[in-house]
Amino acid sequence: IVSGPATVNATTGDVTGTATASNAQAVVQASYTDAVHTGGVTLIDTQDITIQASQDVWAAAGNVAQGGDIRTITNTGVGAILTAVYGGGIYRTTTGAAGWEQSSYGLPNVNSARVRSIRGALSDGSIVAAVECGGVYRSINGGASWTASNTGLGNFFPRGFGYRSSNNSLYVATNGGVYKSTNNGSNWVSVTNDLPA
Repeated sequence: IVSGPATVNATTGDVTGTATASNAQAVVQASYTDAVHTGGVTLIDTQDITIQASQDVWAAAGNVAQGGDIRTITNTGVGAILTAVYGGGIYRTTTGAAGWEQSSYGLPNVNSARVRSIRGALSDGSIVAAVECGGVYRSINGGASWTASNTGLGNFFPRGFGYRSSNNSLYVATNGGVYKSTNNGSNWVSVTNDLPA
């Protein structure tokens, strides 16, 4: 990585701006939702590799999945980091990205699940994953296994999550509208009518 206007807050792990790879083949566009700060290391995902930042030093942090498009990365809150691979499922590390293993048990098409997003560390410690053609999947064991959690969800093409901790509201954007859960993704209610037309 060549220096760019990207900055990493060492305390919170917040990443802002972009940085360009020295081979000019990749641009890291990072925000808090796709960066995880753990154990003095900040991990940022890109489409092909995960970038590890420790202070001002950047290095590849391991190949997560062959041929996969890495969509998001999240901290589980229980010592593991998960990454969503579109067309490859979910991968997990407990070694600060030194080694990754597949963690897709319970997802449809385990080895080729099209995972678009993961949201971790909800109020009860659970994690949710947006799986194309499968809906929302939920894990209560740090991402080791997954169960469909689509009660009330009228669309099985989720795109991403938003979370408001002040009132424990989890939102999922789908290609058919927005849904809200107040019980960590166990049940969903459409809130699309509240959006401007």
